[in-house]
Amino acid sequence: QQGQQGMGQQGRGEGLAGQQDGLGRMLQDLMRSLNVQGLGSPNSLGRAQRSMEGAADSLRQSQRDPALGRQGEAMEALREGAQAMAREMMR
Repeated sequence: QQGQQGMGQQGRGEGLAGQQDGLGRMLQDLMRSLNVQGLGSPNSLGRAQRSMEGAADSLRQSQRDPALGRQGEAMEALREGAQAMAREMMR
């Protein structure tokens, strides 16, 4: 039964990693779209995307604490990016 529980946790980690990867791809698409429109994307969005990749890698390895830390870094970088974009739009 413990083996089955481990497999379930590993499967859950893969599912969460896939979701994290999906969020990272969405952010990458947003940054690409901003660049195509000539707006450029704040450096913090690139930092957020790299943190998301790190979180996904941690999730695939069933390392929850590092994943949570990387997700927190990504959220902070996203907040900074949104603020930078808002400032740019107000110019």
